[in-house]
Amino acid sequence: MKEKEEVSFLQKTIRFLKQQNRKVKTIAYVSIVLWIAVISQIGVNRYFTDDSKLVDAFTKTNSAIMDSNLYMVADLGTDYMKEEDEKNLIQYMASKIGIDEDCKITKGEEQEVLYTKCVSDAATTIIKLIRNQEEEKDGVKMVRRYLIVDLTIKEDVNSILTYKKKAEKSAEGLEARDVESQVTFTGRYDGKLSMEERNQVTDQFLRNLQASIVLEQRGDELYTIYAYTGLIDDYIKSQGSKINVNLAFTYNEKKNTTKLYVATPILNQDY
Repeated sequence: MKEKEEVSFLQKTIRFLKQQNRKVKTIAYVSIVLWIAVISQIGVNRYFTDDSKLVDAFTKTNSAIMDSNLYMVADLGTDYMKEEDEKNLIQYMASKIGIDEDCKITKGEEQEVLYTKCVSDAATTIIKLIRNQEEEKDGVKMVRRYLIVDLTIKEDVNSILTYKKKAEKSAEGLEARDVESQVTFTGRYDGKLSMEERNQVTDQFLRNLQASIVLEQRGDELYTIYAYTGLIDDYIKSQGSKINVNLAFTYNEKKNTTKLYVATPILNQDY
């Protein structure tokens, strides 16, 4: 993914850290290190060897499916564009991933952001175009643009990888310099899973994906696994090790529910 969006995510993560206890901070800092590694890991393959393997492994965790999410960032370079051209890019991406609604394009709180948000009973789609001022050589300032697709599909995991490929192909059609995507599945269990139950879900998931653990933290409050599987081509590297699967559990005491997150290559959201 591109440095602009990586830095933005790191800033968001740091704000998140301030609200967490010491144990949660430990694993969040690990996430920061891994996201820094993503910045230098551009140009690897971005397609699954077998899409169904990841979906199958998640569904076999027997969690109640909450949603699936695609987060894609495409670097559109520094070519000159009018605002009308930028709006056309957003509309183009919306149509390519199958949004039929006429969603209004507006400016964000920051004037350098244009976005559209479409909400339905089945999904929420946010498409943004971000302008980033960059200073080139000889003091010449350029505007680099990033197109972001943030798609959440409710109670479904079977179609998100199809949308991923559609979005990536459309970004390539726009001659994007680089494209980075993350996919996250979220499930729910009633009550608080014991450590043994979490371990059973994790170990079965890793076996189904033929994945090897790279880094792990199996604690009552902090439970997260970073792993690598040859069934997924996309990966990042951290300290010489490949990572392309991230699994985590969280427990909500008020709701008395345990959430399961499965992401590739790693989680890109607070949890």
